[in-house]
Amino acid sequence: MYTEWSKGYYVGSAYTGGFYPEHTPVSMAWAALVSGTAPPPHEGAFTYLELGCGFGETALAVAAAHPKARVVAMDMNPDHVVAVRDKASALGLDNVEVYDESFAEFQHDLRADYVASHGVISWVTDQVRQDFTAMLDRTTNAGGLVYISYNAMPGRAAARVLQRLIVDRLQHETGTDLQRLEKAMSFAGRVAENSYFFKNHQTVARYLDQTKKRPVAYLAHEFINGAWDPLWFEDVARLLEGARLSWVGAADSVRSVGSLSTPRSLRPMLEAIPDRLHRQTVRDVLLDTGFRRDLFGRGRRSMPPGGQRRRVLQTRFCLAEPRDQCKLDVVVPAGEIRLHDEPYEAILDALAEGPRTGFSMVGPVDEDAEQIFIGMLVLVAVGYAKPCLTVVPDPEREQSIRDVNLRAASQIDDEAVRLVSPLTGHGRRLGRFDALILRGVMEGREDIPRFAAHALHEAGQQLILDDMPVVDPEELVPEFRKLETRFHERIRPLLELDGML
Repeated sequence: MYTEWSKGYYVGSAYTGGFYPEHTPVSMAWAALVSGTAPPPHEGAFTYLELGCGFGETALAVAAAHPKARVVAMDMNPDHVVAVRDKASALGLDNVEVYDESFAEFQHDLRADYVASHGVISWVTDQVRQDFTAMLDRTTNAGGLVYISYNAMPGRAAARVLQRLIVDRLQHETGTDLQRLEKAMSFAGRVAENSYFFKNHQTVARYLDQTKKRPVAYLAHEFINGAWDPLWFEDVARLLEGARLSWVGAADSVRSVGSLSTPRSLRPMLEAIPDRLHRQTVRDVLLDTGFRRDLFGRGRRSMPPGGQRRRVLQTRFCLAEPRDQCKLDVVVPAGEIRLHDEPYEAILDALAEGPRTGFSMVGPVDEDAEQIFIGMLVLVAVGYAKPCLTVVPDPEREQSIRDVNLRAASQIDDEAVRLVSPLTGHGRRLGRFDALILRGVMEGREDIPRFAAHALHEAGQQLILDDMPVVDPEELVPEFRKLETRFHERIRPLLELDGML
């Protein structure tokens, strides 16, 4: 369903919720640092802007993690905006502004240090992309960073056929938008089983298999748009030149490390290309790239290698996975590799004791600093470590985030809640039963299963047990005891890793 105000973008149903860690200031700052660019400050007072915020899970996490920052989120779908405003109020976040405006309409007075937009420019017309660029020109601060992700060429080239098949088939199905889309997806699956096109383009067949596993509300926003344009990287770079933005580097940390993201056999060809933008286009063709996450900057602060190494070693890091799950054999885009025992075992053991800076792990000789520097780039890239919000612990910020998490865990009506890590500012999603148990832990309840069962009952939640509605909350207590055991065995260690407990 389109309307005049949606400019061809699908608004027949709300988008799916989701937290995007690459959007957060700490992740964008890290990506800039890895690419040799000094990022703007992400402590204290700065401005963050999200374009096309959906249900705002990322923007709200940023607001919680940075209580002194100004967080601005916009989305032209008023359903999204109402939901974000209500959630911000429920969480006690007073540093969030949410607007239901188009890129052309947005004329508010701000200069953002960090700007993020997920997927939007793939699904809009050329005119809306021009409006998007003009808005970036008006709102991006000098020295600011802009994160953009989008469906990319050439990896999505053949998927145009799939999208066209689905959109055309919708006209021959009955029911609501989402019902018609489910039927069209089923039809596309039957076509794929007998199609020479899908046999000859296995990447599209795999793409169809992947998309069929996604919620139908997500697929509606992916496919049912008046425009559906995978973009070449150099076209995006030229577009953003109109906002005086230049490419900084990859926004996903694994792609920033060439030895992890590009097979060894392809590196000589790429290294022989002097133009860094054209090198990306060739790389996308070599690797059949179908989705990109890129970081652009308005006025780059390039750092010499020594300055980059110093900034990385000054960064505080924490483990992203339990220590026993951090194996030295890893699978990355370049293939399967094995990390050397030294320094990786020592770094992981050090981080298992708690968050610490790279400098705190450096030994007495110069080579140690270089080893730790490279080691941290690699460990973040493979997902074993994360950069932290601050170099030293910030008790005031951590308490503020815990207050937000406690409010989130108290939202019994939500099927799931999003918590925020006081270490990294990233989000972690919990089902509402686990959230109730967490609330009991945070409030120091003596009998958490009984507290959780009665809290649900007092909130008017009707639950079914053995196909029968539960009238007496005491009937739920044994079930919550099982959930409490599972919580402490599986979930609590992850929350402790995030600094949430």
